Order: sequence, then C-alpha cells, then structure tokens
Amino acid sequence: MTVCAAIKALFVMSALPGLTIGVRAADGVGKVCVQKIPSGPSSGWKANDSGATEGSTFSVRIDDLPAVNVTTNSSGVFTNLSLTKKHLGTIRLDDKPLTSFRFGFESRPGHLRLWYNSFYGTWSLSDVRTGEKCACLSSTPPGDGLQRTAAPQSRSDIPEATQTAISQLRVGMKETEAVALTRPVATDYGRFYYGGTRRGRLYFGCGSTQQVRLEASGGPASVITEIGSPEPKAKWTRHTGDSITVELRPL
Repeated sequence: MTVCAAIKALFVMSALPGLTIGVRAADGVGKVCVQKIPSGPSSGWKANDSGATEGSTFSVRIDDLPAVNVTTNSSGVFTNLSLTKKHLGTIRLDDKPLTSFRFGFESRPGHLRLWYNSFYGTWSLSDVRTGEKCACLSSTPPGDGLQRTAAPQSRSDIPEATQTAISQLRVGMKETEAVALTRPVATDYGRFYYGGTRRGRLYFGCGSTQQVRLEASGGPASVITEIGSPEPKAKWTRHTGDSITVELRPL
C-alpha cells in the first residue's frame, strides 16, 4: 500500500460545529449508524486508490459485536455502546484488513454516523445532528430497545404481505423470529453457511425478480446483525436442508 493510500485509510474523527460539549444520550448508551457506500454517477471514485469499487463489501465491527457488512444496498446500526469506555472499530475491505480505530463518546452526542467518502476512499465518524438522516429508521428506538432499520419503499414487484414482513424486521432480533416472520410470506428461502463459523446469510425471495438478505451472528442465540434492501434475485443452488449457495451475478 502506498503512503498516500495508507493516509487515506485513516479515519477522520470530525466533530461538527455548533454541537454542545458534554451532550449524552438520554438512555445512557450510545449508537453508531453505518451508512451504505455511495453509488451511481454522482458518487465519484476518481481519487480512490484503496482498491474499493461500487461492488465492494466493507465489513465493519465495533468491539466484540457481530460485524455489519456494508455495500451500496445495505447498512447497519451498533447499539447499546458504553458512553464512558473507549471502543475499537475495525474495517475489512472485501474480506481483507483495511484499518482500525479507537473512539469514545466523551464530549460528543450519543449518536454517531460512520460514512464512506468514495472519492477519496476514506471513512469518517461524525456526530448526528437533530433531524439529520442516517442508517436509523428514527432517532428514537422502539420500546423493545432494538434498533429497527428503515422499511423499504412499497414496490409493485414485491407482494404486499412480503413487504409488510420485511418492514417488521430489525437488527438484534433472534434469527428464529426473523425466519418465522418472513419465511411464510416469501416466495423462496435459503441460508448460506459461512465455512468454519456458525454465521450465516439468510435469503428470502420477494416475488419473481427480487430477494432480501439478512446477516445472522450464528450459534444457539443467533441474532440478525444486518438487513439488506431488496435487490435483483440471483441464482440459488440448493444443497442439504436449507443450505444454499448464491451466485453474486443477478439473473
């Protein structure tokens, strides 16, 4: 990696102006929303020599929490983070180590936003101001304390019952609950098992042309760590039970 690329891989810990020093989340814990990576003609990748492209997958982890995979179609939220302790963040690019950083909530609000600048190939951690959009559905989590993801917009090519089920999914819910909620109204279902781990990726068919994928932490207490947006359905190959492999190329 060149010196320039190494510098670009460092995080920019920027505090936005106008924020009050010492602000804390009302519930005593903090959260970090990880935004989707930019896409489309306006995103720009001209000065990006990190090796990342629009087709890349970033894997973001905070402390020992399950990693969140971030692409142009998926984002995630880390919740229940201590406001008094330092946290370790690590990022992998297409399954290769990219960078790591430490941060805390001292003199910062309890809601931070982690975002990617595709032009320069850098990640930044910024304060979320009141009313600012991020990866959360809203700034107030539901009564069960789990952070919901934004519901996808209504689409004519996805059955209404399937859209309703997807909108009720949330990061942190048990994998068994997610399957029980979505499988009955999905047109197809399968699970990709990561080799050598208990982690997995759940795929639900949404009509004839779309699919939704969920990342699961694995194990007896497996929970959902990421919820993707509807995407073009890929070719699935079935194996034993619910096990599948999925081609990354859309049909």
